[in-house]
Amino acid sequence: MQYFDFRMETYQLCSENEEFKVCGSACPPTCSQPEPDACISVCRMGCFCKSGYYRDESTNECVKQDQCSEIAMETYQLCSENEEFKICGSACPPTCSQPEPDACIPVCRMGCFCKSGYYRDENTNKCVKRDQCSKISSTTYGIDLATTLPQFARQSAWLDDLSGSTAQR
Repeated sequence: MQYFDFRMETYQLCSENEEFKVCGSACPPTCSQPEPDACISVCRMGCFCKSGYYRDESTNECVKQDQCSEIAMETYQLCSENEEFKICGSACPPTCSQPEPDACIPVCRMGCFCKSGYYRDENTNKCVKRDQCSKISSTTYGIDLATTLPQFARQSAWLDDLSGSTAQR
């Protein structure tokens, strides 16, 4: 009986400046993000850039950092103040209203994310320090507090009346 080691076949398919890993990072270094901040701790099997090389997102090749294409670097530079581009960012980044998201699915999202120590202000869509978060607006979370709170108060009074009349019987 013959056995086929698919890992050796995959290893032979790796390109120049790449190496095969059975348990590589889910967020390997790239031209636009040479030092990924937070990353899900999941092993990925496949070809990864050798040490000292970075994945150029525009060419998908492993190159030295000074050889990164301008397209990859421009993508990185498109982010606003206090933001950084991530290939594998959190699906639940910290915001002013939720600085420490409770439960989050371990999925990578690509795009601009607030730098460490900054939070996305949902009202301005800017990354700010926690003490610079804007106050809660009257329509936070799509709820118009001007109409919702009085309505809730009326329903609460009705329930109080109902429970009071039931308790007296």
